[in-house]
Amino acid sequence: MLGQFNKRKYLFLFSTFICVCIIGFTARTWNVNAKQSNPVAEAWVQARAASSYHFASDIVEVTIPTTTVVNVGSRSRVKDFHLEGQTDLRSSILELRLWSDNGNLFQVDSGVAVRVTNGQTWVRSGNGQWQASPNLTDSIAPVGDFLAYLAAVRDITAMQPETRAGIQYTPYHFTVDGPVFAEYVRVQMEQILHARGELPLEMHLTPSPFYQGMNGDGEIWIRT
Repeated sequence: MLGQFNKRKYLFLFSTFICVCIIGFTARTWNVNAKQSNPVAEAWVQARAASSYHFASDIVEVTIPTTTVVNVGSRSRVKDFHLEGQTDLRSSILELRLWSDNGNLFQVDSGVAVRVTNGQTWVRSGNGQWQASPNLTDSIAPVGDFLAYLAAVRDITAMQPETRAGIQYTPYHFTVDGPVFAEYVRVQMEQILHARGELPLEMHLTPSPFYQGMNGDGEIWIRT
């Protein structure tokens, strides 16, 4: 069962953000708990301020069974994904196309189209009909924001600057703090549900054990 597994996600984010320009960072490590700012957090703030952005990413998701009697003999599961899409935070719309292990990037229809509108998730394979698929994007783009994981990054390390296709950028490696991320999602979901009138103002959500048990690391490329 899903609840009996801890999820470790290794997120390799290869994104160029429109209107995001971080300049002059030297190789060092940032602690997001420190009062000083860090380039990844600044890039995320600017991306949210722009309200919309495009993204492309490769994700390796590793599900490791916990050491319980129920999971004796169980093995870790590894899934590879590639996805591309765009987010409009102001309109609460997320659109992406996802390819799994068997997908072919050169054949668009081999991927799965995903659309999230006002918290409702819809999927379509090939030219098929759109079908509701609750919770599909919970681990990929929580609360409809593909960059939401950046709310809980720590141990940020700047790598050597690179240039590709005439674009100069700096890769930043980071780890994700599960409990911090769980609290961020809790607050965001409360605000969404309160705004919809689906949760009384005097009631509060509890952090998701799924997110609290999550850990992982990733890399994001920030244009300089």
